[in-house]
Amino acid sequence: MVQTFIVRKRGNVLGLCLLAALLGSVPATAQQTGPGTAALPAAPQDKPASSPESRFPVIRIPSYLVSTPVVVTDSRGDPVYGLSKDDFRVYDNGRLQSIRRLDIGTSPLSVVILVQTSDSIAPLLENVKPLAPIFSSLLVGTRGQAAVIFYNRMIKRVQPFSSSPTLLDKTFTKIAAGGPGARLNDALMQAIDMLRESSEDDRRIIVAIGTGFDSGSKSTRADVIQGASGAKVQIYGLGLSTTKALLKSKPDEQMQGPANSTVAGPPPPGMPATPDLTQTINEQPIPAGDIAVAASKVIASRIPYLHQNRLALYSRFSGGTFFPQWSPKILQDHLDQMALEIQSQYQLAYIPNDLTQTGFHRIIVRVERRGVRVRAREGYFYYTPVPQGKH
Repeated sequence: MVQTFIVRKRGNVLGLCLLAALLGSVPATAQQTGPGTAALPAAPQDKPASSPESRFPVIRIPSYLVSTPVVVTDSRGDPVYGLSKDDFRVYDNGRLQSIRRLDIGTSPLSVVILVQTSDSIAPLLENVKPLAPIFSSLLVGTRGQAAVIFYNRMIKRVQPFSSSPTLLDKTFTKIAAGGPGARLNDALMQAIDMLRESSEDDRRIIVAIGTGFDSGSKSTRADVIQGASGAKVQIYGLGLSTTKALLKSKPDEQMQGPANSTVAGPPPPGMPATPDLTQTINEQPIPAGDIAVAASKVIASRIPYLHQNRLALYSRFSGGTFFPQWSPKILQDHLDQMALEIQSQYQLAYIPNDLTQTGFHRIIVRVERRGVRVRAREGYFYYTPVPQGKH
């Protein structure tokens, strides 16, 4: 997001408002040009033509405020509270940044819930229906809102944004298998488009319940990664296993979906369900070419578990988490854990001190405290803004 600081110039002297604007005390007008950045407050209108100040030239100074959610946990996986800006170090493409703002996650949530309704997981969908009250109480609350999308080969927006627990519960009772296919990428892109219309002050969350595999989508992996980055969306996944569905099915049922050999199981031994490999991943160089695809390949190469499961990859890239599911109780436990994480995460913001490189910018966040684990989104995409009047 480009921030245009308006400064009046008289002779060779810049007004003190430049300093005030850079310190955040003077509002600024914003024009969106690059994904993955957040806006400062909007600027007041220029003074009318009758004002003496309006006769002097205007200098426009662009600035970019980048934000990322940060999850900090101790060795037991419990949230770490009470951290200040001095406890954090944030690096943008390897350069240490000055943190402008650090908040605990208290803003309202806008949540889009995706539910895969493919025939391949029909026996498991009954386990999803009871989750509506948990979503309502732990994620939406009294200040948030939730929308629901069902997807298989078709994508259906079955509930617009609403704060009503009754409506969400009614929507979840309609969950049922409805055909083959699993257009995960296309469903995620629709959810991202919906969240773009929510308030800039809201934290934007997608919770996708499904196998994590895609079939038949027109949208690509790069589309999802760049779309989530540009709209400041975190993606969380609750996994459903086609293997489990096959075991619960009658022998003569024909199940469609990924081959059993490609079904994502639990992470390899020593790999926590909540990844904490940010430092290792971010130190990998990004090859040339399609930045979004290249970046995701680097991440997947360091965490083989992500290579097969798209939802696990998107969750990792956006700063969320993918939870494998093997029983109804574990599914509910994972949703509880997800809600606790979202409600306790920090929101960190900074203005990059070097924007000479366009394309993908990596974010590394570290905490100056022993025994903690830190997770933030992998980065954002920056593109040189197009001058006004040139398209």
